[in-house]
Amino acid sequence: DYACLFGDVDINDSRYNKLKAYIENHFKDYTKPLCSINAFIGLYLRMDLLDKLGWTDILVNDINEFFLHMVDITGTLWEYRDMNIGSLDHGFASYIATLLPKQ
Repeated sequence: DYACLFGDVDINDSRYNKLKAYIENHFKDYTKPLCSINAFIGLYLRMDLLDKLGWTDILVNDINEFFLHMVDITGTLWEYRDMNIGSLDHGFASYIATLLPKQ
């Protein structure tokens, strides 16, 4: 994500096909172990990248996958994925609403 957001990487260049596939699949096919991301900052950077690339379907899916259960349980967005730690009403989490497609 960092390379695409802040570097000089054109994700559509064939040299980056593997990276593009990892991003499209949320790094599910990546062979090295990765720790799961929490909302800040990893998820927000991913959401920004998906928005920048215009990958709206993946963006909306990832937002729903990460945040929808929070809304279902408390009606708010949380600081962390787990409700047993951190704030259950985190102001910065509202940033994600700016990335939702305008209808």
